[in-house]
Parts: sequence; structure tokens; C-alpha cells
Amino acid sequence: MATIACPRNSPGLAQEETLKPANDLQMFKDLLLRGFEVHDKAQEKYEKNVRAISVVWIDVDHTAMHYGSSKHCLDAKEIKLDDIVSVEKDEHVNERITINWALSDLHDGESISFDVDTETSRNIITRMLASVVGVHQEDSSTATSPIWGGGLKTHFDPNPTPKSYAASAIEAI
Repeated sequence: MATIACPRNSPGLAQEETLKPANDLQMFKDLLLRGFEVHDKAQEKYEKNVRAISVVWIDVDHTAMHYGSSKHCLDAKEIKLDDIVSVEKDEHVNERITINWALSDLHDGESISFDVDTETSRNIITRMLASVVGVHQEDSSTATSPIWGGGLKTHFDPNPTPKSYAASAIEAI
């Protein structure tokens, strides 16, 4: 099972860069367990500093993501990792991420969009979420087969290209 997003001896990266959630899949999963704060796209007409905060987190079994006004809130949206078909960067808003899911091509698709603090955070989170989902679907026997229209439709890499992200802080709660 792939858990390291980049080899510890990657050329061009300092040792401390490989030991960050931006480059280590297990560390990123640990960050997802704690959850991270995002801004809801539905309030995009307001400046980020006055928008309501939402939280994205993963369950302890690493089988579903949740999106809600607070961690473990009763009205949180549950998104099974098996059902996610894409994790995308928005073309028009540099800090926006969209997660699309459906049981299969025969079912209606759903999505959530949210904004993070910076474009660098968006790039890291998008890359790492796609890898978390892709590795889960590759290892899972319960994911809907792509033959039936399920599964991740976008490319994922179980070992995403290591990148150095200076000043890339993702606030965990």
C-alpha cells in the first residue's frame, strides 16, 4: 500500500520537506483526521474574512470525507471515497477546490466547492486529496468499478511529484 507521497531521498528536497503533509500521504491523512477549515463557495460574494468557516475531515476508517459547519456536526455532508470521481482546481478562482462524486455514471452527480487560504494550499490539497482517493479506490474492493462508471475519473499518483512549498501553511483544527 502506498503511503509515502515522495521518497525520503528525493533529489532537490531537503529532508524536512519530505516530512510535511504536502509530500507525505500518511501525514496528509493525519491532517484530514483532524480536519481543516475552508470557506464555503455559497458565500463567495463576501470577503473571506467575513464568510462562515466550514470544516473538511475524514473519518477514522479513512473511507469517507465529511464537510460541515463544524467537525462532527449532525448535518455534515458525507462523501464516500469510493464514490468520488474527481478532485478539481477551479479554473476561475485560484483558491477554489471542487469535489465531484456519484455512485456511477447512471446516478446523478453531486459536488461541493470550497475555498482555501491560498493558491498554493489549493494545489497541495487537490493533489493530495486525489492521491488519498485514488489509493483508497485502488486498494478497496467496495469501490464501484470504472467498467460500471464508478471510480476516480481524474489522474492520481500514489506518489505525487515531490514539490517544495515554502510558506505553505494549512491551518489544522
